[in-house]
Amino acid sequence: MMSIPFSVGKLLERAIARVRRLYLIRGLSVVGVVWLLAIAAVMVVDSRIVIFDDRIRYAMSAGALLLALLTSVFVLVIPLCRRLDFGRMARLIDARHPEFEERFSTLVELSASDPNKAGFSAAQTVLESYSDAGQVSL
Repeated sequence: MMSIPFSVGKLLERAIARVRRLYLIRGLSVVGVVWLLAIAAVMVVDSRIVIFDDRIRYAMSAGALLLALLTSVFVLVIPLCRRLDFGRMARLIDARHPEFEERFSTLVELSASDPNKAGFSAAQTVLESYSDAGQVSL
């Protein structure tokens, strides 16, 4: 199993870190908006309707809290727990930047290829040309 050239590996690691930061920022923003809207809805209902029993107020507040917690699980926790490996990140970069002509995903696939396969020498040549090319930037 061959390794990815250092410059490409560093680029993919930076891209993975950036995607994780974006997941975090987006998730916190969505959770904050849902929390504010849920609390505002509870406050509007409480101010418009005369509620004599405190248990109903507690149930509405608990419902708003439950909605915010479920939102945080689905929008924040699950995306951050997904594993972003080089292959997935390379496919994401190639999908967002068609001018690269699927070079990143090809490079990652070739680096993971089996040395006993027939196209191993061609894969090694491509990897060496990438490592000789120098820095790659987005």
